[in-house]
Amino acid sequence: MVVILGKTVKKWKCIYKVCEASCCKIPRKLTLSDIKKIAEKTGRAPEDFVSITKDEDRGIPFVLKRKGDECIFLGKDYQCELHNKGVKPLLCQMYPFMLHKIIYGDEPVMLIKRIPECPGYGEGSTLTEEFLDEIKRQGQTYVTELRKIIKYRQQGLDPEEIIQKEL
Repeated sequence: MVVILGKTVKKWKCIYKVCEASCCKIPRKLTLSDIKKIAEKTGRAPEDFVSITKDEDRGIPFVLKRKGDECIFLGKDYQCELHNKGVKPLLCQMYPFMLHKIIYGDEPVMLIKRIPECPGYGEGSTLTEEFLDEIKRQGQTYVTELRKIIKYRQQGLDPEEIIQKEL
């Protein structure tokens, strides 16, 4: 189940040049599907764009590499190389919402909240139910990907082995 927290967002538009792509300055976790798609579309090896974190909660240990305080795929003009190739990571696609917390139980509950700093709120057209349904679908996909990684880790695989197995 996916729950969107906080103040309702009625309108939103990405105005990345206004905020200098602040969304690309937040470290982003990568799913195995993200890694595979990015490697295929960019021709880069995973080690060129994936950092492996010491994720104590045994969640997703894969994060987009950074140059300074920005994603390595962010250009000088604030354009995203991955966006232009159609392979933005799942959590990037969810923007202006972000994963807040996952509550584990018989059925995991994913709490999503809006990014308060985003200047695009109130801009653009009204968000449709389809848009919000897509955010929820992406959240469910993230939980499915997380379960896959957890299963591999329970088998004793380390993050590098998981990537190799999936590619």
